[in-house]
Amino acid sequence: MKTIGICKMCLEKAELQDSHFIPKAAYKLALGDGAKRHPFVVSPEGVQQTAKQTKAHLLCSNCEQRLHQRGENAFFRECYRKPGSFAFLSRFSALPTKIVTARYTRYELPSELGPVIERIGYFGASVFWKSSVHRWGDSDNDAFNRLGTRYEEEIRLFLLGSAQFPEHAALAIEVSNEDNPFIWSFWGSPSISKFPTYHCHWIDILGLRFYLIVGQQM
Repeated sequence: MKTIGICKMCLEKAELQDSHFIPKAAYKLALGDGAKRHPFVVSPEGVQQTAKQTKAHLLCSNCEQRLHQRGENAFFRECYRKPGSFAFLSRFSALPTKIVTARYTRYELPSELGPVIERIGYFGASVFWKSSVHRWGDSDNDAFNRLGTRYEEEIRLFLLGSAQFPEHAALAIEVSNEDNPFIWSFWGSPSISKFPTYHCHWIDILGLRFYLIVGQQM
């Protein structure tokens, strides 16, 4: 049965697709072996292993394709896939380090990596935006994290290609090394930390942690 409604991104009346909160490809990558092969999902209710895919009639076909082409395809080429197969992490192995601490290593990235990072960042922004414009899941908290009306609209226009990324926002990507077992078969629901002059949202998806920081005094 067709579902006709208003697409959350382009705001046009159209046949709405069965939009996934985390793209369907992530579920396939996160499948393990044996009877307990389903991915782990982390939410405010805790950690659970489930075959359930979080989805809703949210976007039209054109906007679904826009997300695929501008961000999701690049993310799934680069994300953690299996032991020894993490393309984005492997890009850093030959780069000189700038800062090394017990918790992280910081690199200076070459300019040719810019387009890849832009597409992965686009994907991260789309996940935060989707989490904000729809109440996903069966509980009040599951995969639901409001950005506020202003940032919802500014990021919608950015994803649509009608505006630049919001002036009072920043998106950062942290890449896990393969010593961290939580990069296996894993993603989380968005979380938020509130500070006096800004909010920081974050989510982990298959080896990458995305941070979205919003506020006029970040």
